[in-house]
Parts: sequence; structure tokens; C-alpha cells
Amino acid sequence: MQSEFCQFFDTTIEAEPLPIAQAIIKIFFALHPWVHRTNELSAQTKQLKTILKSADDPNKLLFDDLPKFFSASDSDEAKADAIIDALKEMHDKYPDLVSELNRRLLVNFRVIQDSDRDIIINASQFETVNNRANLIWQKSGDTSLEAFIARLRTYRGGLTEAEGLISLLVGNKIPKSWIDADIQKALQRLSDLSFNFLEAEINSDIPNLNDRFQASVILKVPSKTPKAIPVTLDRKAQITPENAKLIRDIVKSIREDEKFKKLDINDKVATISELFKELATE
Repeated sequence: MQSEFCQFFDTTIEAEPLPIAQAIIKIFFALHPWVHRTNELSAQTKQLKTILKSADDPNKLLFDDLPKFFSASDSDEAKADAIIDALKEMHDKYPDLVSELNRRLLVNFRVIQDSDRDIIINASQFETVNNRANLIWQKSGDTSLEAFIARLRTYRGGLTEAEGLISLLVGNKIPKSWIDADIQKALQRLSDLSFNFLEAEINSDIPNLNDRFQASVILKVPSKTPKAIPVTLDRKAQITPENAKLIRDIVKSIREDEKFKKLDINDKVATISELFKELATE
């Protein structure tokens, strides 16, 4: 068991139960405080988390608390694997959140595509965000957006920087008070502010941003029953140089489709509106 823990902790631990218990407690309390509060963990990991949250005595942890975590028939190797797997899940939880936050930020800013799930995020992508934030800083007239822009002027996606960004997105709530609902709120607020950022770019008079434009579509969908009110779908999208060529290529392929070319103008518009109706509900 000692060798497995040494490998996970990347340090030397004495081959005795007490030093191992002390190391387990140490790594747990070094985790990001949100991890201590989240419920988005596997059942087994949540069980170990509950045990470790009240652990202040390594001896009690060893002889009273951890035995509740194992099955009586577990071998020493199985016990070590169970603890390490749970600790790894908790250890990776906050970095995984930061990775998702950064990915969404870059997707929202059209720096990468949403389909680029396997892309390696690098410094140049954040530098693009930094440069764009510096161009429109103090030009939007929106207090909450300006706070977001100011944060992005130097943001590079690190764990500590992300903590500050999340706190901003949830109304400056301190990290040790975060709950899972705050994380969902932060991700939604990130989407909202990112959209406002792109609109601020379009509305600015900065020459460097003249190649950006906005597309807007409004569609009134007939009601399914005579008495129901028709549904109006309204969507806006910002087009940046990074995805403009891709959009033009897709439009070209649609227009060159033989079936599409045979339609009259009304049916062409109806085809596009039907596609939009499907996309608007995604």
C-alpha cells in the first residue's frame, strides 16, 4: 500500500499506517475548497469526502473511520486503490472545472469551435482574448461588462486566475462559499457576458474590428392550436474572421445543392427558416 501512495503523492512516505493517514488528510485539506462542498462526485468518493471532512486525528481515521469505507473482504491493494481513486477524482475536480471554463470562454469568443473538444488550449489563444479585451476596455459603458473585460485583459486560464473569474461571475462570492449552483450560475453568466462582449466589439468604432459583423434572425412560428399565441424565435450571432470563411463555405455548398437550386425563392426561405427553427431550440 505504501508504494501506491508514494506514487500518487509524488513524495516519500514511511511504510507505516500513520504517515499514510497523515498524508491523506494533508492532501484532502489542500484541495480547492469548492471540492469539499460539491455533490458532483461518485458515491464512493462522496463517502470518503464525508469521512475526511471531519478527520482531525490520523489514528482515529485509520482505526475508526476508514474501515467504514472498505468492504471486509478487500485486500490491502484494493483498499489502497479505492482511496487513491477517490482522491484522484477530488484532486482533478477543480482543474477539470477550470478547463471547461476556459474552453467555453474560447468557444464563446469564437477563438475555437465548440466541436474542437480535443484541441490543446495554449497561450496564444488567451493572448487573442487579452488583445481584444484591451481594445474595447472602458468603451462599453456597461459596468458589469467592464469588470469582465478588465479581468480578461490579462487572463491566461490559470487555476488562481480562474478562481477570480468565477468569483466575479457569481457576484464576488468567495471560493470557500461556492456551491454547485454557483458554478452553474457562473457558466451561464459567462455565456451572457461573452455575448455582450461580442456585441460591444461590433458596436465599437475600432478599425481593427471592422471585419466583425452580426447576423440576426427573427422567425414567427405558427401555434399548434388555434387559441395559442404564435411563438417568436429571435436569435443573434456574432461572426468573426475565424469562422466567417467556414460559414461562407457552408452557404456555398447549400446554394450549389441541386435540390435547393430547383426551389423557388419562397421555398428556399422556408427551408432556411425550418433549419433555424430547429437550431433555435438547441
